[in-house]
Amino acid sequence: MKNTSSYIYVGISTDKKYLGIKIVTTPSEKHSTIHFGPYTSKNTVERAIQGIKEFCQIDCNRSGKKNAPCLNYSLGLCIGMCSGGKATKEYLKIINRIIDLFNGTDVSILEEMEQKMVHASNNFDFETAAKYRDYISAIKTLLNKEKVIEFTEENKNILIIEKLDNSMVKVFLIKGNKVLFKEKYASNDKLFTNIKTSILNYFKYSEFSITTKISKEDIDEAQIIYSYLKSNNCNYVIIPEEWLDSNNESHIEDAISSLFNSNNK
Repeated sequence: MKNTSSYIYVGISTDKKYLGIKIVTTPSEKHSTIHFGPYTSKNTVERAIQGIKEFCQIDCNRSGKKNAPCLNYSLGLCIGMCSGGKATKEYLKIINRIIDLFNGTDVSILEEMEQKMVHASNNFDFETAAKYRDYISAIKTLLNKEKVIEFTEENKNILIIEKLDNSMVKVFLIKGNKVLFKEKYASNDKLFTNIKTSILNYFKYSEFSITTKISKEDIDEAQIIYSYLKSNNCNYVIIPEEWLDSNNESHIEDAISSLFNSNNK
């Protein structure tokens, strides 16, 4: 089992007095701090955050003197929020853009970084281009992990039918990051009925029916399931909760038929 202390989070403080981005191992309970993760690679997180800070010019190393510009300000790495004034308001806007980036609602920062990488390459500044290539790769890794977490926390009922040969299929029933059921079935006239019965037994009466936050221990399992679902080898369908009602079970039958037909193509 992976040591849970190796999992890390990105913590973004929205408190105007303590705006900033930190890498933490334990999420803060403060309401003013938004956390993303957990992530498994500290190096990837550090590279992504460094890239964002550098590109957005918020890599501030505040001096002890209040309202005095830091060294990074003179290097063009800090917009000057350490000096107060208008830069503080600009810093808040940038923080909100970063939050939107991690939420997946606004990826303009990533797009602008990609433009900078291309511009550097076109101008034969290959060192900068390579640096931003690595930054972008790290950020995309984190964003993909956020998609995994969001998808898992939606706690959807997932049916997978995998054709083994002309006479056998394998059925998986998944909820969140849990494989509730897996079984091989013979391809006969009872196949659809058997699958439907399993769906009702495991999804309708599942103890995982309540949406929960994904924990550190769950992230690896969630990643494996998500990657498989998004692969070209996987055919799956989501079974909405309302289909489990006795009046709507015909939708389940249609979904099984559709999924089975897609396996035969």
